Amino acid sequence: MVYTDSDDTQPPKDSQFLETQLIFSCPPQFAPECNTFKWKVKIRDANGKIQEQTLIAKQVWKLQNCKVIVHFDEDCGQPDEDSGGLLGSWLGQLSNDVNSLPIDYADRRVFAPHRKDKPNVERTHKYKN
Repeated sequence: MVYTDSDDTQPPKDSQFLETQLIFSCPPQFAPECNTFKWKVKIRDANGKIQEQTLIAKQVWKLQNCKVIVHFDEDCGQPDEDSGGLLGSWLGQLSNDVNSLPIDYADRRVFAPHRKDKPNVERTHKYKN
């Protein structure tokens, strides 16, 4: 099949939905609460009492005997709302700490044995080397 440039081509039927047809005067603005990276979440303490707090990801590490309630979207099961944002920020910090979460190994068998046996790391599975 041979393609040639021609002025006789027709626009696609879905051209009204293409992003190239939209006019943007400026990029979309973030919500005001996103500028501070603080998330309004619900916390359950050891007694089961639920309270609302505003947290940043670093403050999650300091929570003692508390759990952050994460809301999930019913349609696709993804974390959403502010609790989903806090979870994403916290996971981002966790992934950057190579001492807590060494994810740079291609195979678990080459992971250093002295790191596997840290007393402060709870393991649910024991692997044979």
